[in-house]
Amino acid sequence: MLLKRMKANALLRMRTVVLCGLMIVSVSGCSTSDTPLTGTSWRLESYGAIASPTQVMDTPAITLSFGPGGVLTGFSGCNIVEGEYGTDGDVITITYHTGPGLHCDGSAIVEQERMFLSILADINSFALAGETLTLTSDDRTLVFARA
Repeated sequence: MLLKRMKANALLRMRTVVLCGLMIVSVSGCSTSDTPLTGTSWRLESYGAIASPTQVMDTPAITLSFGPGGVLTGFSGCNIVEGEYGTDGDVITITYHTGPGLHCDGSAIVEQERMFLSILADINSFALAGETLTLTSDDRTLVFARA
């Protein structure tokens, strides 16, 4: 009888683990739906204050790509950008980190990258208009052209 109860308890625990695993897969599957940005790539054209953005230097190009499942990749001028994004209407959340890329000596390139990453960290909304993507924080903006 004791052996029978132990087998029943083990089976119940196994079912619970499987059901919890299915719930985790199901919940995480819901959060990775495609957005209007999914599958798009962009090249930064200007950045800075909303009223008077600064034109970017032509090279190196600063880019962002929005992949499936909320995967964000790009290049910030000197470093690789990797992270995640999510949207809800025109609201966007972006989390990222930078990895090693080019060795940048030019102070203007380094400053441009610093400003880009600073603004990217504060972005809270986006707008798509034709071939233009605008990412906006409370007082600053990043304006991209489709790559």
